Amino acid sequence: MNGEGKRCILLVDDDEWVRSLISRLLDRLGYCAVPVASGAEAIARVTHDDTVFDLVILDMMMPGMSGEATFQALHDLKPAVFFILCSGSGESEATDRLLGTGYCARLGKPFTQAELRVKIADLLARTPPPALPTDQAPALTV
Repeated sequence: MNGEGKRCILLVDDDEWVRSLISRLLDRLGYCAVPVASGAEAIARVTHDDTVFDLVILDMMMPGMSGEATFQALHDLKPAVFFILCSGSGESEATDRLLGTGYCARLGKPFTQAELRVKIADLLARTPPPALPTDQAPALTV
């Protein structure tokens, strides 16, 4: 939670318009949104910022660091954080692998505010699963 008592969501998407739209949706839903443009920026934010993130909304199709690689790095840093994996198409194999961890939900683009609200509420109501042993973590394909 941030200083205002709102739950904080890290939003990782390379598309500026999408980040802006989802940030506004999250604000309307009562969440603190922290938008970043890349996996590397997300990792830097989590590493160097005192903000406690309750959830990460992660675009699976990004240039540079993939959504899957970003998930793995963020999960290694903050193992109890939940993820909403967003994709239009083309990342179904990676998304399917990550869904098996118990930390994720899928949300296909485009989505509605109601769909986003339900996914967030579902994940935040869960008890985080125990940290995955390294030998059971999903295979990382970059």
